[in-house]
Amino acid sequence: MEEKQLDYDAIINILTNDEKEQKKDRRQRRDWITKMPVFLSLLSWALLATVWILLDQAAPPKSYGWLSFFDGYSTPSGFWKRVPVNVAYILLMVSIGLCLIAFGFNKMRMRRKTDKYKISVFFVGIVSIIALVAFLMFFLPRGIIGNW
Repeated sequence: MEEKQLDYDAIINILTNDEKEQKKDRRQRRDWITKMPVFLSLLSWALLATVWILLDQAAPPKSYGWLSFFDGYSTPSGFWKRVPVNVAYILLMVSIGLCLIAFGFNKMRMRRKTDKYKISVFFVGIVSIIALVAFLMFFLPRGIIGNW
């Protein structure tokens, strides 16, 4: 028993304090797995901006007279351009998929106490889901989505 204790003490004494500190945190730089959530969340934000622009371009012509307040969005579905609306729907789905992939990459690097979740990934995911629900509530009853 005493011989095992001597071997253990000998091994511990071999390692200096600097080597012990380096062994604790071997990650000196950010690798590609830690960079991916940031990149994917930025890409997802860019897709949401593209969806906004597409829906603005697909919207029916707006009248800016004093009666335009009463007009609102009660225009018939035939005035909406179908192709940009369908592309916007696909981009919303891709945005949600990118958020899930970014969350998976973020989850891969949650082994240490100092590792944190990227708030932007969660925020863009929630915004994408809310936008998809609002999108479906507005366009699905009008019959615009799905007719290629």
